[in-house]
Amino acid sequence: MLEQSNVLAITGASAGLGEALALECAAPGKFLYLCARNPERLKSVAEACLARGAQVSTAYVDMRDHRAISDWIAVITSERPLETIFVNAGIFGGRSEPDAMEPPEVTRALIETNLTGAIIIANLAAQHMRAHAKGRIVLISSLAAKLPSPDAASYAASKAGLSAFGAALRDDLAESGVDVVMVHPGHIKTAQTQQQIGSVAHEVMPKDAAKHILKGIIAGRKEISFPLVARIWVRAMGLLPWRLRHMLTRSHRFLVRNAIKDPLGD
Repeated sequence: MLEQSNVLAITGASAGLGEALALECAAPGKFLYLCARNPERLKSVAEACLARGAQVSTAYVDMRDHRAISDWIAVITSERPLETIFVNAGIFGGRSEPDAMEPPEVTRALIETNLTGAIIIANLAAQHMRAHAKGRIVLISSLAAKLPSPDAASYAASKAGLSAFGAALRDDLAESGVDVVMVHPGHIKTAQTQQQIGSVAHEVMPKDAAKHILKGIIAGRKEISFPLVARIWVRAMGLLPWRLRHMLTRSHRFLVRNAIKDPLGD
C-alpha cells in the first residue's frame, strides 16, 4: 500500500499485475480508478477492492482508443487530484512459427497499446500533476527492453520505447514535484507467459511482483528491476559482443500463441 497516495489510477487492472497492484493498494481511505478491456473481470477486481475498504471507479478503456484514454483521465481529474498512476496495460505477441516474421497486425497492436497508448496516458497525467506540483507516474516496462528477443521483437521495441520515453519524461518533470518511476520486470506468471511456447525462466507471481514494485516505490527508488537473477543475466548479456550474446541466448528462444485481436479501426 502507498501510504502517501490516496487517489490512484491503474490501467490494465482486470488481471495479472494490474489486478495485483489494485488489491495491494486497496484500503480504507484509498480511491482507486481502474480501467481495463474486460468489464466482467474488472468488476470482480473492483468488488475485491471494495471489500478491502477502498472506494472504486471502473471504466472500459482500450489503450488503442485515444479518445477513451483522454476521456478517462478527464473524468478522474475533474473529480479529484490524481496522485499516482500505474501505466500497466499491455499486450504480448511475437513469432508464431519458426523462421516466420511477426504478422503486421501483431506489430501494429503492440506498438499502439504498449507504447503509443502508454505515452498518451502518461502525458495527460503529467500535465495534470504538473499543475498541482505533485504526483507519481509509474511506467511498467520490461527487462525485454534491455535484452530484446528476436522472437518478440515488436514487443521488445514497444517496451524499449516506453523506457526511453520514461527517461525523457523524468528529466522533463524533474523540477515539477512529479516523480517518474520505471519498472522493468522479468517474466510474471500471467496470460502473457501462457502465450509463450518455450523457455520461461524465473517467473514471478503477480502478487509478489506487485509487492516488490510498491516496496521499491515506498523506498524512493526511481528504477525497479526484478527478479535479481534475471536482472543480473540481462546486464551481463548487455556487456558482451552481439555474436557471443546470440550464441548464449539461443537456448532461450520461443514461439508465441498470438492472442491479439484486430486493431481498432480495421
